Amino acid sequence: MAQHTIIVDGRSYDLPKKNLNVANKIDEVLKVDSTKGYTVEQKFNRLHTFAKEILGNEVAEEILGSSNLADIDLSDLTIVVRKIIDGYEKPVADYQTEKAREKIST
Repeated sequence: MAQHTIIVDGRSYDLPKKNLNVANKIDEVLKVDSTKGYTVEQKFNRLHTFAKEILGNEVAEEILGSSNLADIDLSDLTIVVRKIIDGYEKPVADYQTEKAREKIST
């Protein structure tokens, strides 16, 4: 049914299906910025862990250029996490757009 992918630097990467486990991980990572008491390092460590859990260690390292958080551009990490979240939201958004177009055309 729904296929989830992200495109980074012209390459396409498949994401695992959005099950409850993935949905919970997305929910947790979305709360990182609003959670008090996290240091900057803890926040980015959480984002990095999320990317590795969803993409797998090898793909995350390929995309981010390193497996070591200290060597990763934090802006790139943030963008990859956003792309993952957007990749999961896209099928529903596409469906809603399609339904809206159908409604307008009738």
